[in-house]
Amino acid sequence: MPDSLTVAIVDDHPFYRDGVMRALQKARGIRIVGTGGSADDAVRLVSEAKPDILLLDIGLPGGGIEAARTIQASSPAKTRVIILTGSDDSADVAAAFQGGVRGYLLKGADSAELLQAIRTVHQGETFITPMLWSRVMAQGSGSAAPPQASPALELSARERQMLDLACTGLTNGEIATRLNLALPTVKNSMSRIFDKLGVRNRAEAIALNVGSKSRARD
Repeated sequence: MPDSLTVAIVDDHPFYRDGVMRALQKARGIRIVGTGGSADDAVRLVSEAKPDILLLDIGLPGGGIEAARTIQASSPAKTRVIILTGSDDSADVAAAFQGGVRGYLLKGADSAELLQAIRTVHQGETFITPMLWSRVMAQGSGSAAPPQASPALELSARERQMLDLACTGLTNGEIATRLNLALPTVKNSMSRIFDKLGVRNRAEAIALNVGSKSRARD
């Protein structure tokens, strides 16, 4: 299947890793090109197999986020990394996106959500488990303002709404539909949001947004 989307899975729990592999093998258009159990395995797989998507646990020997940073530095254009982990700590979410990952998914996700994350990230968008993003939002609400002003405070109410929707993994088209706006309006607004935040893409915007909510909670 030359047009298959290729995926590698790195998790240090063989039973869970094999379960994910079996689930993906049943999906049409996805081909598993490698598995591993450590940060070194992740870097090696990206170098040798060059998967479109790397599913990566945080708690690996050698560190999943450290592996993501190394991969981002060596192969930023080819392999897109999705964290698949049991950690719902907002600090881990922020650190992961700062490390260059494109998606963050909890291990409790079902096959449908896993496939949605893989395909969303492969299309160039970002993805974060909706339940996790809702929790981050709830933890940040009603808290005192962070000790240092966040760049997100410079956004208008509508821009903050767009950013929050983008952080749930919605595409520009889906945001346009949700807010009843024209697609060019959303595209221009997202570019303006990135300029205001001083970031280059959605992944960096998510890291900044989640990080500011985490500081507010603390």
